[in-house]
Amino acid sequence: MNPSGVVTQETETDTESRRAVQSWAPRLAWALAAVTGALALAALALLYSTRSTPTPPAWGFRGYSAILAFAFAAVGTLVAARRPRNTIGWLLSAAGMHSGIQGLAYEYAVFALLARPGSLPGGETAAWVNEWWWVLAVGGIGGMSLLLFPDGRFLSPRWRPVSWLIVASVCLFALSIAVSPGPFRQLPPFENPFGLKALSGSADSAMLGMAALTTVTAIVISMLSLVLRFRRTQSGAERQQMKWFAYIGVLFAGSVAANQTEIILRGSSSAAMTDVLVVLAGVAIPASIGIAVLRYRLYDIDFVINKTLVYLPLTAILAGLYMAFVGLFKTLMTQLTGQTSDAGVALTTLSVVALSTPMKNALQGLVDKYFKEAPDPARDLRKLEGQVRQVVEVMDQGQIGRRFLAEATRALQAEAGAIYLWEDGRKRLLCA
Repeated sequence: MNPSGVVTQETETDTESRRAVQSWAPRLAWALAAVTGALALAALALLYSTRSTPTPPAWGFRGYSAILAFAFAAVGTLVAARRPRNTIGWLLSAAGMHSGIQGLAYEYAVFALLARPGSLPGGETAAWVNEWWWVLAVGGIGGMSLLLFPDGRFLSPRWRPVSWLIVASVCLFALSIAVSPGPFRQLPPFENPFGLKALSGSADSAMLGMAALTTVTAIVISMLSLVLRFRRTQSGAERQQMKWFAYIGVLFAGSVAANQTEIILRGSSSAAMTDVLVVLAGVAIPASIGIAVLRYRLYDIDFVINKTLVYLPLTAILAGLYMAFVGLFKTLMTQLTGQTSDAGVALTTLSVVALSTPMKNALQGLVDKYFKEAPDPARDLRKLEGQVRQVVEVMDQGQIGRRFLAEATRALQAEAGAIYLWEDGRKRLLCA
């Protein structure tokens, strides 16, 4: 067979394979979503039936796993159905199912061990699964998403061993928690039925520490892959995709830092007010990935980042000034009049309102100076090209040429320009 015949045959095979994937991928994605939805609904049903049962102090609030399950499953189904060859969609679907199993395991354990002891079998097993199951999502799915985002492929074949490191470290971390002796962390009245007594004390702590360190190392390497991908990519769309992911990642890291700070200050991990903030940031993760992969209003991320860098510091500064001015004016009014007065609050409000606009303008100027993206004439021309392609057959050539020439001279800061068309092998001046 000649080379051209081989190429044609391979092309036809690839086309048939692509069509086959596109035919079964949506059905599989929706099937996974249905299973995830059933798991989450079952967890919520158990939660409702045991809503009055006191539970041991633990991080988060009951039902947050079901919220994450619905969020990840919805976006994962959408991405997997539309981009079946992109691994990110399937990772999101897996994360949704993982959260559904996590929530069901915990609520089943609460029902079988606390609400109605002995009514259902396997209560301790469910509590055991809930104890180590979270590692698979945080370490495994999270690390692989960092490694494969946004196109579902490795940055290069040399990064494939990192995926093996992620799998190995996550398995080691989950196993070390699964065989750790002693009471459960989520349900402390009950002890781990699969704990190994030989690992008691320092051996258990050493194994957990080593496993946690290995997992964190694998995740950091995955983050390095994302940074290198951003630096090496030449595609404006792909850089915008990673900006979406990085933006939500920073917000999530900030919410976790605030949550851990509150836990340290309160001395307890239960009923922290910032738990809700962490869950909301977790829900934003699949949303940002879906926007980035499907490229829906992709370039709005620069506007979102700009306004975030302006209004978050502005809010913090104004809140601090308000508290300081309230204390200052109340002290002054007390010393001048000998009694407290609401005039201090009124003066504070007027002062903060007067300062808000100049502060906003100053912050906006600072953000624009250091973070505003530099002008990119090539990007502007590509954007115009995409717009022209959609209407090129219904518009006059002269009008298209004049508009393109005006945009090109403005973007390139040229003093003059001309457009020529080739017709029958000869060059004809369209506009100048």
